[in-house]
Amino acid sequence: MSKDTKKSFPILLLDVLTSDLKPKDLHKTISDQLEVKYLSSSAQELDEIEGIMFGRASRLISLMTMKIKIDVKNVHFLIDTESSETFVCEKVLNSFNLTVVTQMTICMYNFYLT
Repeated sequence: MSKDTKKSFPILLLDVLTSDLKPKDLHKTISDQLEVKYLSSSAQELDEIEGIMFGRASRLISLMTMKIKIDVKNVHFLIDTESSETFVCEKVLNSFNLTVVTQMTICMYNFYLT
C-alpha cells in the first residue's frame, strides 16, 4: 500500500453506559491520579501498564500509550474484560490529526498503524 493511500475503517456506534465517567475526569481527575496528562505526547511507548479503580462503579482505568506512525500519546483506557474489541473516541483520533468524516467511517491519511 502506498503511503499516499487514503484508508477508511468502519466505526461501530455503541451505547455504553458510563454515566460516572465524564471527559473532565479523563483530563483532570484521572490524569492527576495517574500523574500523566490525558493525550499528552510521550517520547516512547510504555513497557508496563498502570491503572486505577475510578468512580462509584469502580471502573478499571489504565494508562497506556498509543502509537500511530511516529506519534506516541498517553491514553487512558476503560478496561472492559467482556469486550472482544478495543475502541477509542473521536478526541483520541483527533489528537493524531485523524478525522471522523461520517458517523460510520474514519478517514486516515498517510500513516501505518503499528
